[in-house]
Amino acid sequence: MLRKFIPILFVILTSLTFGSSINWVENFEEGLKNAKESYKPVVLYFGSKGCKTCEHLKTGALSDEKVIKESSNYVFIHIDLTIPSEKTIGIFQKFSTKGEIPQLSFLSPNGQEIKSLKTIGSINTKQLLDRLEELKSTVFWFENGDDALEISKKKAAPLLIFNLDESKKTKDLIFEIDEMNSFKGYAEKFIWFKTTNTQKDGKNKSKISQILAATTISSVIILDSYSDEHKQLNIVNSKYLKNEIDTYYKSFCEKYHCKNLTICVKCSKTHINTVKCCGEITLKIKAFYCEKCETASPSQNRCCNSDKIAILK
Repeated sequence: MLRKFIPILFVILTSLTFGSSINWVENFEEGLKNAKESYKPVVLYFGSKGCKTCEHLKTGALSDEKVIKESSNYVFIHIDLTIPSEKTIGIFQKFSTKGEIPQLSFLSPNGQEIKSLKTIGSINTKQLLDRLEELKSTVFWFENGDDALEISKKKAAPLLIFNLDESKKTKDLIFEIDEMNSFKGYAEKFIWFKTTNTQKDGKNKSKISQILAATTISSVIILDSYSDEHKQLNIVNSKYLKNEIDTYYKSFCEKYHCKNLTICVKCSKTHINTVKCCGEITLKIKAFYCEKCETASPSQNRCCNSDKIAILK
């Protein structure tokens, strides 16, 4: 039975303890910050002790080993409504439509809710895994090109820059991506950024602005954020675009692997397949690669308070 949540303070202080290895973040703002920095989608759980349906969800799907294994690809945030505060009530009201718990909301790395995935009440493991897969395969657009470029470098993923106009073919393509989810097989392989700003500002020296200034509108640019090489594609249709980015991604994977990582001994900047930096030859040295946040360091042997560190040679 669903429980209608009424914001009344209970006398007994209780807390939710999951008998699993899901890494729950108990602070909403901290969770969103982690999601944005790691570019991971968010699973937002609202529940309360004493709610039988919450307990069923907690000990069922949320404790299933398949869900636990998949959970590292997301940021799981727990909003405990056992003893509601003004803050937790505000968060709940922002995402709640019926005022009932348990509730699972699914958000983009930038905190935008994917409302079609929301669940109220208990769901089984398959239903949760299906939603997690749908969330992971959703295209999340960056609104800022510099932010997109930064994540592209951090995730070692190519950046797709959509330089849009108001033509029908452009609108049809974006509709297919956003509403029909027709690019679900490509969503997590690339970083996605779209803009309709066609003004050529010679004073703006950012890498994205320079690229946009040198390309035409109604186009898609694939940017290799490590080498700064880019390829321009005309917007024709989704089939053409899929074929082109498919071919590009295969060559990208063949070219870039962690074993090719180099670090400049002068500025400690990380590169892939680069032999020069600061005007000097870099040394291919041992590096530590965190499999959790996917960053590398020449000297760090722990990261994210995690043991997920691989030594690169």
